[in-house]
Amino acid sequence: MRSPRTIWLLSFCQALMTTTNSLVVASSALVGVLLAPSLALATVPAAAQHLASMAATVPASALMNRYGRKTGFWIGTAIGLLGAALCAYGIWHQSFVLFTLGVACFGAFNGF
Repeated sequence: MRSPRTIWLLSFCQALMTTTNSLVVASSALVGVLLAPSLALATVPAAAQHLASMAATVPASALMNRYGRKTGFWIGTAIGLLGAALCAYGIWHQSFVLFTLGVACFGAFNGF
Protein backbone atom coordinates (compact mmCIF):
# COMPACT_ATOMS: atom_id res chain seq x y z
CA MET A 1 0.00 0.00 0.00
CA ARG A 2 1.29 3.46 -0.92
CA SER A 3 1.77 6.02 1.78
CA PRO A 4 -0.52 9.08 1.81
CA ARG A 5 2.55 11.29 1.24
CA THR A 6 3.34 9.51 -2.03
CA ILE A 7 -0.25 9.80 -3.21
CA TRP A 8 -0.29 13.55 -2.49
CA LEU A 9 3.06 14.00 -4.25
CA LEU A 10 1.91 12.11 -7.33
CA SER A 11 -1.34 14.08 -7.38
CA PHE A 12 0.56 17.36 -7.15
CA CYS A 13 2.90 16.34 -9.99
CA GLN A 14 -0.05 15.35 -12.18
CA ALA A 15 -1.77 18.66 -11.48
CA LEU A 16 1.41 20.58 -12.26
CA MET A 17 1.88 18.73 -15.55
CA THR A 18 -1.73 19.33 -16.55
CA THR A 19 -1.43 23.02 -15.70
CA THR A 20 1.74 23.45 -17.75
CA ASN A 21 0.15 21.60 -20.65
CA SER A 22 -2.81 24.01 -20.57
CA LEU A 23 -0.42 26.95 -20.40
CA VAL A 24 1.50 25.76 -23.46
CA VAL A 25 -1.71 25.16 -25.42
CA ALA A 26 -3.02 28.62 -24.53
CA SER A 27 0.19 30.54 -25.13
CA SER A 28 1.81 28.74 -28.08
CA ALA A 29 -0.53 30.28 -30.65
CA LEU A 30 -0.10 33.73 -29.10
CA VAL A 31 3.67 33.46 -29.20
CA GLY A 32 3.37 31.97 -32.69
CA VAL A 33 1.58 35.13 -33.86
CA LEU A 34 4.51 37.21 -32.64
CA LEU A 35 7.28 34.98 -34.02
CA ALA A 36 5.84 33.35 -37.15
CA PRO A 37 6.90 34.70 -40.53
CA SER A 38 3.25 34.48 -41.58
CA LEU A 39 0.03 34.57 -39.57
CA ALA A 40 -0.98 31.35 -41.31
CA LEU A 41 1.81 29.57 -39.38
CA ALA A 42 0.86 30.89 -35.94
CA THR A 43 -0.72 27.62 -34.78
CA VAL A 44 2.09 25.37 -36.02
CA PRO A 45 3.64 25.16 -32.51
CA ALA A 46 0.34 23.96 -31.02
CA ALA A 47 0.02 21.37 -33.77
CA ALA A 48 3.64 20.29 -33.24
CA GLN A 49 2.91 19.71 -29.56
CA HIS A 50 0.03 17.36 -30.27
CA LEU A 51 1.81 15.54 -33.10
CA ALA A 52 4.90 15.00 -30.96
CA SER A 53 2.78 13.77 -28.08
CA MET A 54 1.13 11.18 -30.31
CA ALA A 55 4.41 10.20 -31.95
CA ALA A 56 6.18 9.72 -28.61
CA THR A 57 3.71 7.38 -26.92
CA VAL A 58 4.73 4.13 -28.63
CA PRO A 59 8.52 4.69 -28.38
CA ALA A 60 8.08 5.83 -24.77
CA SER A 61 6.20 2.70 -23.82
CA ALA A 62 8.78 0.52 -25.59
CA LEU A 63 11.58 2.34 -23.78
CA MET A 64 9.82 1.90 -20.44
CA ASN A 65 9.20 -1.76 -21.18
CA ARG A 66 12.90 -2.28 -21.81
CA TYR A 67 14.49 -0.05 -19.16
CA GLY A 68 11.72 0.45 -16.60
CA ARG A 69 9.24 3.19 -15.85
CA LYS A 70 11.57 5.20 -13.65
CA THR A 71 14.19 5.48 -16.38
CA GLY A 72 11.52 6.26 -18.96
CA PHE A 73 10.02 9.02 -16.86
CA TRP A 74 13.46 10.52 -16.26
CA ILE A 75 14.12 10.54 -20.00
CA GLY A 76 10.72 12.14 -20.59
CA THR A 77 11.50 14.77 -17.96
CA ALA A 78 14.84 15.53 -19.63
CA ILE A 79 13.02 15.99 -22.95
CA GLY A 80 10.56 18.33 -21.22
CA LEU A 81 13.39 20.39 -19.71
CA LEU A 82 15.07 20.59 -23.11
CA GLY A 83 11.78 21.77 -24.59
CA ALA A 84 11.37 24.47 -21.95
CA ALA A 85 14.92 25.68 -22.58
CA LEU A 86 14.37 25.72 -26.35
CA CYS A 87 11.11 27.64 -25.94
CA ALA A 88 12.74 30.24 -23.72
CA TYR A 89 15.75 30.56 -26.03
CA GLY A 90 13.51 30.76 -29.09
CA ILE A 91 11.36 33.50 -27.56
CA TRP A 92 14.41 35.41 -26.33
CA HIS A 93 16.06 35.30 -29.77
CA GLN A 94 12.74 35.62 -31.64
CA SER A 95 13.21 32.30 -33.44
CA PHE A 96 9.98 30.68 -34.56
CA VAL A 97 11.74 27.43 -35.47
CA LEU A 98 13.40 27.01 -32.07
CA PHE A 99 10.17 27.85 -30.29
CA THR A 100 8.31 25.26 -32.37
CA LEU A 101 10.98 22.63 -31.65
CA GLY A 102 10.73 23.42 -27.95
CA VAL A 103 6.96 23.04 -27.97
CA ALA A 104 7.36 19.75 -29.86
CA CYS A 105 9.77 18.53 -27.15
CA PHE A 106 7.19 19.47 -24.57
CA GLY A 107 4.63 17.45 -26.53
CA ALA A 108 6.99 14.46 -26.48
CA PHE A 109 7.32 14.95 -22.72
CA ASN A 110 3.53 14.68 -22.48
CA GLY A 111 3.74 11.44 -24.47
CA PHE A 112 5.89 9.94 -21.74
